[in-house]
Amino acid sequence: MKLTRLALATAGVGALTLGCGDGDEEECLMGPPDISTADLAGTWNATVASFSNVGNPLEVVDVIVQGGSATLTIMSNGRFTFNATVPGLPSQAITGSMHGRVQRRADDNRR
Repeated sequence: MKLTRLALATAGVGALTLGCGDGDEEECLMGPPDISTADLAGTWNATVASFSNVGNPLEVVDVIVQGGSATLTIMSNGRFTFNATVPGLPSQAITGSMHGRVQRRADDNRR
């Protein structure tokens, strides 16, 4: 269970940190330049929340399969809160701010 908490905290921060670069742009953009952080504002409920251990990629924690939940609340100013709950563990909340640009990875085939 300790691994689960560590995976949630690391994955939540990592996903948002990697999602936005560290440039000086005022808004975090994704895809076409007309999509801004304000366009993403709201609460997003995860339908999949699967995280793998960097040191051992075969070790996977799937929060949703374990009966938990994960939500990401984004404010129009780029502030965010990532909440994850796994049954039997205290809820985990991570807050921060998105800055820079979001760029799709070359190997990301999702649309």
